[in-house]
Amino acid sequence: PHSDVPDDSTLRLVVLTAAKFYSKQETRFAFEEVMEYVKNNGQKPRHKGNRLIFLAADHGALARLKDSLRAALAWGSIVKDLEEHRLNLDVLQAQQAKKDLATAEAALPSVVRECFKWLLCPVQHTATGRPEVEAFALNTSGSSLGSELARVCMENELVIEAWSPIHLRNTLKGLYWKDDRSTVSANTFWEDSQKYLYLPRLKERRVLEQAILKGAASTDFFGTAFG
Repeated sequence: PHSDVPDDSTLRLVVLTAAKFYSKQETRFAFEEVMEYVKNNGQKPRHKGNRLIFLAADHGALARLKDSLRAALAWGSIVKDLEEHRLNLDVLQAQQAKKDLATAEAALPSVVRECFKWLLCPVQHTATGRPEVEAFALNTSGSSLGSELARVCMENELVIEAWSPIHLRNTLKGLYWKDDRSTVSANTFWEDSQKYLYLPRLKERRVLEQAILKGAASTDFFGTAFG
């Protein structure tokens, strides 16, 4: 439940239950669940919803996943009954049961990986726009899940690992620097980036620090405050 997902500055991957599956024909279950997590932390409102991205099951692959789970559980039950002497089988049958259990359990990781293939990302394209959820298909073969998640996040700029001071300056000019306000605290921007979906999802605070340092080294980007 969203009450168990901490509301802090850590970037987190939330794996949705299979009941909140995603399909291109039916997006409502997954998308509504994503926004529920973004908005709420138990009985309290969530303040750092821009630190969450989500992994959802593919509706078309759920049947195979359930069949694989049933097979593994069934063979596991048989083997347990054998070990606890509640079931009598000859030696060959017992060996076959254990072999079938091992085969069923060995198949599960790849079946789960093929099922949980959708990366869902909450976004808001403008400060006044409506929050949305975008879906990205993961490649379920080849690299590890962690590597594939990182690739999709980086290529689609869902998570920013390195940020140009040009983009920082443009964001400040568009949203913060006004006629009556020419400065903004770096900490204020960092806190806002964790809260608002229309701001970039920086991987960590260090990304902002490096963008500021690079920008401050040149007079082309923004002024530097001394104190």
